[in-house]
Amino acid sequence: MRIHHGYPSRRRKFSPMLAALAFLPLLVACAGQQTALDPKSEEATSIAIAQVNNNAHSDFVLIWQVFGTPTLTPTLDAYHASIRATNEAQLTATAGLSGNSQALAATAAAPVVEATLRPGDPVKGQQVFTGPGGCFACHDTSTGNTIVGPSLKGVASRAGGREPGKSADDYLHESILTPNAYVVNGFSAGIMPQSFSKSLSAQQIEDVVAYLETLK
Repeated sequence: MRIHHGYPSRRRKFSPMLAALAFLPLLVACAGQQTALDPKSEEATSIAIAQVNNNAHSDFVLIWQVFGTPTLTPTLDAYHASIRATNEAQLTATAGLSGNSQALAATAAAPVVEATLRPGDPVKGQQVFTGPGGCFACHDTSTGNTIVGPSLKGVASRAGGREPGKSADDYLHESILTPNAYVVNGFSAGIMPQSFSKSLSAQQIEDVVAYLETLK
């Protein structure tokens, strides 16, 4: 063992991290740059990406070890690029419009979806009547007693004669959607909710009407 000044000499281990920090200013100066770049800057990242694309990235290995490998700019595939282009074209076309004109343009550009209603299902209609519709809380269906609104016992038999020229089906729809259009004698307008067209779907209303038409 070789002794120097009374202390044993030890060989220092090479540290890649320390080397990276020591030579960092030299490594980030490339492609004719006269001054060192900030490794976190966009310019340094662009240079690193260019080196990757040219398969000549060996000079940047130590930089990547310290700061991480630069992430390439994301690109859209052909399908999503076409969707983006279509959306941008629609926005450009309606940019000069305002108010109702923009609404009409947006409606014209939107895909048309035709709503198809199935024939009303009385079983499902009863479930809506006693469930989300909450109709049972105000309307009796079996005893003829008044709770809040008129009893619906036998409503299918008298609905067709309530308003001249209006079928039982039409009258029942009107009673649900616009209940103030016709108010049964002895009851006041405004008691029945006016919002079933929003709280229930069109199909649910069809089902409720089908259920009411079984109450004879």
